[in-house]
Amino acid sequence: MFDFEEGYALLTNNDIDFEGRFYSCSIALEKQWFSLKSESICNEVTVYYAPDCLNCIYIINPNSELICCNLLPTLEVLPEEYLNQYYARFQELKEHRAQTYAVKKGKRKWQ
Repeated sequence: MFDFEEGYALLTNNDIDFEGRFYSCSIALEKQWFSLKSESICNEVTVYYAPDCLNCIYIINPNSELICCNLLPTLEVLPEEYLNQYYARFQELKEHRAQTYAVKKGKRKWQ
């Protein structure tokens, strides 16, 4: 059984931000917490979590039930230099393929 600790998370336009990790849950999507700008929706929410298992944090809904908020996958941002190398190599491969196709096409004998 997990020992839960209490913390605070921020509601953003896209997710629930807890200690630099991003979460979402069914109630947040259902109630459109991320898209509504309403005074009835607070910017900070109390969460409960197990420090050794941060794949899920819990919030309490209006019916006093714990709702699991799942950790969202993060996108790795690649450095611009790496992307430039990737696109250059991709362009080289496209040119090589076009040349190979042209050579094969030129060798064909049509009757």
